[in-house]
Amino acid sequence: ANHTHPVALGSDHLAVHLLSSAEQEVAELFGSRTGDEVDKFSRCRWHPGAGGAPVLEDCTRWFVGRVLGHHADGDHTGFLLEPVELSSADRPWPRQLGYQAVRHLDPGHEA
Repeated sequence: ANHTHPVALGSDHLAVHLLSSAEQEVAELFGSRTGDEVDKFSRCRWHPGAGGAPVLEDCTRWFVGRVLGHHADGDHTGFLLEPVELSSADRPWPRQLGYQAVRHLDPGHEA
């Protein structure tokens, strides 16, 4: 039901961002706003990665994968990706941003 899902289904490449505990603002922007109402990419720094996938510049670690397939499972879709570009960055990695740190966020709308 969200804006991102049909965009992802029509994409040849997807970017996956692994957020650290220092990157909570990115989680708040992308986890609690809907692309139906807000242009999230106008509110952050990004550049096109492989295949044009948007790479968020304030994220320390990410990869872009070529979409090999996808599988619908209830209200989620799983994507099989072949990594083609990545960054492990040379910036410090405090620790992974976990669910407990973001569970207070309200999603932009229902799934």
